[in-house]
Amino acid sequence: MEMVTLCFCRSADHYLKDQGIIAFVMPRSVLTGAFHHERFRSLSYPSMKLVKILDLEGVSPLFNVPSCVLIAVKGGSTSYPVPARRYSGVLEEKNAKLSEASKSLTVEDYSYEPPKIPLRKSFYHDRVKEGATIVPRNLWFVEFEVQQILGSIDVRRPKVRTSNEVKAEAKKPWTDIELEGNIEADFIYATLLGGDLIPFGYTKMRPIVIPVESGASGFTILDVEALRNRGAVFMASWLERAQNLWERHASLRSLQDYPKVVDWLNYMGKLTQQQPKKRYVLLYNTSGTNLVSCVVSTQSLPIFKANGAEVRPKNFVADYTTYFYATDSQKEAHYICAFLNAPTINEAIKPLQPRGLWGERYITRRPLMLPILRFDESNPKHIRLAELSMSCHVKVASLNFTKTTPARAREEARRAVSKELAEIDKIVRELLQFK
Repeated sequence: MEMVTLCFCRSADHYLKDQGIIAFVMPRSVLTGAFHHERFRSLSYPSMKLVKILDLEGVSPLFNVPSCVLIAVKGGSTSYPVPARRYSGVLEEKNAKLSEASKSLTVEDYSYEPPKIPLRKSFYHDRVKEGATIVPRNLWFVEFEVQQILGSIDVRRPKVRTSNEVKAEAKKPWTDIELEGNIEADFIYATLLGGDLIPFGYTKMRPIVIPVESGASGFTILDVEALRNRGAVFMASWLERAQNLWERHASLRSLQDYPKVVDWLNYMGKLTQQQPKKRYVLLYNTSGTNLVSCVVSTQSLPIFKANGAEVRPKNFVADYTTYFYATDSQKEAHYICAFLNAPTINEAIKPLQPRGLWGERYITRRPLMLPILRFDESNPKHIRLAELSMSCHVKVASLNFTKTTPARAREEARRAVSKELAEIDKIVRELLQFK
């Protein structure tokens, strides 16, 4: 729930008589495909008739998020479409008077209807999961430290420290907090953040240190005592220090709900639910303007290199900035990946995404609200999509990216596989029966 929708309904219920009018400034996301606004748009409690919308997305400077005004009458019921007026223009100053602002604005009338929520979900909708909350990042994301005396690293127990990149991006109260020390190689895993993903690949794999072991049924979280019983004294020491930092810096609410830092690491079981024995992990970004996806092979993860030494990650862990699907079928993983990278899918979810100042934001399970069928090895179109995705992964892996921002790296990747993407998009449209 967004608080402003509650304020809208409460104000109308508390202050208006029947036929009273309310005009309320709202974030424009109430008009988009954000699922938590679907019930609000019915304006059923109290019963109100939405009579007009003022659409202010194209006006700047205004608020920190795109905005609108909803005008409604208490009593009656809302039905769509509703008359809307779109304002656009750049104001000479913020908080300008209406007489001055009007000189800078253009007006366009249109009829508003809420985005249609697809009724038929993909087979994979409930099978794709959100990754683990590997936070606070300062405690788990690391880089390798070269021993000054030896000029190398011990690959069995490499010395690591909090990643400088993660530390630079940390927010209070975790700013400048770091850990360092040796870690048994069995507790060094690999992950990808949503911003690391590009179509059919990634820009870099990140090392993390986490107190888990992988088994046939999934990951098992190990506490300090369990680590010491296994002889993992370095990981036990790291976890003790992480726990002390958690107790000193976590919010009171977090400490009440998750007194142990490993409990927060496994928030809602999103770490232990992962399947380390599966050979392939399909990934896509949780948020962002555009959808991107890739496939990671857990049996051929890239080796971390430091000063000529090589450290092989124990396994792959999906982070909460990505959604994932684990499978033993290479073709199935690449079939889904091809679908998710298709321009048609990216455009189809746009009306369902909430918008911020910089465009669409959250993706979550929206792509899988489309009727993406279960992979069928007997379907030649499914097989062709898988083959095209595999070919694209090979091409993208060979690229030397010249751009530093995720958006530009993604554009480079799309250009490199533009021919394959065109064929993928054609097949996807045929399978979804899009005109």
